[in-house]
Amino acid sequence: GIWSNASMEITVSGDNARTKTVVSTVIKDELEQYYHILGGKTGTLGNTRNLSVILEIPNSDDKLVVVALCADGQNGTEESRYQAVRQIADAAMAKYRDPSVDNSAVDVCCASAIACLLPTDGANLKNLTVLYEKDADTRRNPASITKVLTAVCALDILESLDTAVTYKQFDITTCPWNSGDFYPGDTMTLEHTLFALLLPSNDVTAFTIARSAGEVLLKPVHSHKYSSVVTAPTCTEQGYTTYTCACGDSYV
Repeated sequence: GIWSNASMEITVSGDNARTKTVVSTVIKDELEQYYHILGGKTGTLGNTRNLSVILEIPNSDDKLVVVALCADGQNGTEESRYQAVRQIADAAMAKYRDPSVDNSAVDVCCASAIACLLPTDGANLKNLTVLYEKDADTRRNPASITKVLTAVCALDILESLDTAVTYKQFDITTCPWNSGDFYPGDTMTLEHTLFALLLPSNDVTAFTIARSAGEVLLKPVHSHKYSSVVTAPTCTEQGYTTYTCACGDSYV
């Protein structure tokens, strides 16, 4: 699995068949000395530095979800987002250990923040156990953290992790942030495409996944139209009618 892995090897087929190692943008050393990171996603837009992580809670099956947006306001640095997440996690863990703790006055070095326990099932999404928040309802630019939603939608629409996803010239031409890592005709499984999306935060891959999912959604729903062929009865066999659709579906 991808949990706790800072890099993954992906297999690309097509005219430029190759294997690539994709590396996570979540730099663990900045935070790992305090908390074990199970997974995470950065978001960067100009000087905006965001970070969302899932942290392991020691000696517990619970997991802590932490989101920091706009670390150090609009002057964030690569280090500031990790500092903000650590501050948020410290405040949240104080309340986790003692629910009577009031951490509302604790300030952290980001404009908006929230920390909650990772829901164990979808039914808990409306009843999150929030352990810390700061200006959590103010709308802010999530930057590439939106790629998490892209992945969720892709899994829902494309369904199988073995689904083949192919990069097209349209994806590369349309994306304004082309890193040059992928070429038209490159094909990977959805699983490996998601690795390329979520670890190095590849923008062309985001366009490719979105376009692929959109094509599935916009594909016309097939309506069967059957033609019939009558097989006449014989002295030993009953007759029957075979109904066949142009798509190959048939019944008797």
